Amino acid sequence: MKKIQIIFSEIDNYEQNRFKKFLQSPYFNHRSELIRLLVILCEQQPDKDLNKKQVWQKMFGKTSYNDLKFRRLTSDLLQLFQQYKAVENEYKKAFFLASNLAELAVENTSIALADLSVYQYHQTLKKHNPLAAQPADFYYDNFHFVRTQNSLNEKIAGRQAALNFEAAHQYLDIFYCIEKLRQSCAWLNYQKILNIPLQQEAPPFLQEIPQLIAQSPYVHLPEIDTYWHIFRLLNDENAEIWYQKLRNSLSARLASLPQIYAREFLSYLQNYAIRQCNSGALAYLSDLLMLYETGLQQAFLFENNELSVSNFKNIVTLSLRLERYAWADNFIEKYRHYLPKIHQENAYLYNRSRLLYAQKKYTVCQQLLLQVTYNDPFYQLDAKTLLLKVYYDLDEWTALYALMESFSALLRRKKVVSDFNRVIYLNFIKYLKKLCKCKYHNSKQKIEMLANELSQQTNLADKTWLLVKVREL
Repeated sequence: MKKIQIIFSEIDNYEQNRFKKFLQSPYFNHRSELIRLLVILCEQQPDKDLNKKQVWQKMFGKTSYNDLKFRRLTSDLLQLFQQYKAVENEYKKAFFLASNLAELAVENTSIALADLSVYQYHQTLKKHNPLAAQPADFYYDNFHFVRTQNSLNEKIAGRQAALNFEAAHQYLDIFYCIEKLRQSCAWLNYQKILNIPLQQEAPPFLQEIPQLIAQSPYVHLPEIDTYWHIFRLLNDENAEIWYQKLRNSLSARLASLPQIYAREFLSYLQNYAIRQCNSGALAYLSDLLMLYETGLQQAFLFENNELSVSNFKNIVTLSLRLERYAWADNFIEKYRHYLPKIHQENAYLYNRSRLLYAQKKYTVCQQLLLQVTYNDPFYQLDAKTLLLKVYYDLDEWTALYALMESFSALLRRKKVVSDFNRVIYLNFIKYLKKLCKCKYHNSKQKIEMLANELSQQTNLADKTWLLVKVREL
């Protein structure tokens, strides 16, 4: 029950309505109880568990519960949902109708169907800007259609048929080149994210890329040119040169690429800037915020018209580090309603509290933090840490020590906290206690010892904040 509840709670209203129409088609489904089951699942709040017998009662009233029948219903609904997604995905293909008509013409050796497929193909082509970049699947779909047309012409006209092998190979080569570059970039990025050292000799598929580009007549295509630049960014000793080239041509490339590639392109630049910031090159903070702003303006950061909690938090963090408080204030208010409904209030309260803390409005910050509900372990950890900082800055020692004790107990007993998070937050509390003693006793020797100890500590939450507070003593 939980599995199917999660699946249907995660799809948006548009998708739910489309699937409902699919179920209402007698070609795919003739069982009205499956439509009733879908309606019940979609009406249910995702954070509340469904009871099988209660669902059964809503569907069948006083009829005795039949577990076998109920399991079959949920299983059949899931199978139909998979069929629905398969049909939807087929319709999204650029030349779906033309290719299917061509295949039908081959099966029936039908000239009329062949003519109709060609007409449909050219109608589809008219919808695509010939000068605009296209996703790799567009070229593969073209290849598939031309190949089917070749089979049809050969079947109808025999050896005298005029077969368009050149176009088929052209489309296939472009598809291969784009996907080869995309997959190679994804692999290199994966290595960097996980900090996996590359072997002395690059894998064969990476070694092939420079030769592939050197021999390709399609390098001028914006999608291939962009991914080649990204490949050099990820795999070149002079990565900074390639980053600057991509950054300086950002607007033009985003305008020329399909949305899926534009989003990936922006993500690669963000990851590079993040790595530079993490290595101490803080000049990239401004670049990173600019990239996030671009993602907001062009809607690349949104999924189903929602902005993820992590992106929301990252953007606030960047703006606070750059001390762009007015910008952060505007962002929080403008985009709070794009957060997922289930996390919206908590994410808003927590991030506004962070802004207030950065502005040294500690009392108001404290009031907001106390409104955060702890149904998410990550908010619980971060909000309690921020509240500890507030108590420290307000010199509320009784509240500070009480929270440190209760927070320590929570970290030790809470199963949903990972071992890594448990260690770094317990270490934060440990060093905060030492900081409090230094502040109270004002011993220069102990302050210096604490500063040295902190600088060498790695497994520590909010290390920067602790170091700043030590320097203030």
